Amino acid sequence: MYLVGQKTIEVFKNDGVTPFIRYAGGVINIGTSAKYSVVKVEDETADLIMLDKHRRIVAIQNNQVSDIAPTLSHELNRLSFVADAEGLIMNVDGLPIYVLNLPTERVSYAVNLLTGFWSAWTKFDSTYSTNTVFEARAVVRAIGFGKTYIGLRDLDTLNEFSLDHFDDNGSVIDKTIEFPVITHGTAKRKISKRLQIRLHRGGGPVHTTRTPTALLSWRDDGKSYISIPREIDLGLLGDTDIIVSIPLLGSYVSRQYRIICRENVEFILVGAVESINVLEAEI
Repeated sequence: MYLVGQKTIEVFKNDGVTPFIRYAGGVINIGTSAKYSVVKVEDETADLIMLDKHRRIVAIQNNQVSDIAPTLSHELNRLSFVADAEGLIMNVDGLPIYVLNLPTERVSYAVNLLTGFWSAWTKFDSTYSTNTVFEARAVVRAIGFGKTYIGLRDLDTLNEFSLDHFDDNGSVIDKTIEFPVITHGTAKRKISKRLQIRLHRGGGPVHTTRTPTALLSWRDDGKSYISIPREIDLGLLGDTDIIVSIPLLGSYVSRQYRIICRENVEFILVGAVESINVLEAEI
């Protein structure tokens, strides 16, 4: 039994007499910053997963603590308020996923427990013209049918959740990949001669009249302004390797690329290479 506090976790066992006594060395010097983020894991992945006091997503197993999504900590530490965070464990098509909903911050993060990779999940709220958290409030796994169902926030309904679905109750799911900010190791202004992107295409509905597309855009030098999007052809169903080469994308000191896909198609980013000319003047 785990007793989780803000500063420490204490581990107890049933000795049949007391009935609970603390394990020898059963104090873990880590606490949680969001009590509803703590979830019990039903498989060998971990005993508990939670948002700790340092705003890390940690797994606790055999009294050992491990940070399962180190790169997500930076994002979480930028947020103003996390005490109302809620945790969920989902097993989706064989993938164990920890979902952290942050209602005040209006964002959710999903962590693949096998790889540590994470992504942000949000839903656009047309009433307030802003994003809000992932709608799931409860999860149930129908093992005999191999299906996962989610109970929606503020609605008395169950929805099936699967990686084979490409829409959310009829609304297309936007898939966004944001690149890290790049400088090519210099503070000098540089000219983008050519950007080459390699994508791996997955499944999705067959498009008979056209090929699906994604949109490439970017912002330069830390400004909020986003460029005019460039269209990327994602190829036909069965085209697994997509290589896109885009010349002459202007000049910058630092740049962040972004790819958005609003089509019912799976794809992942394999890599990207940019050729540049560095100008002489420092900023």
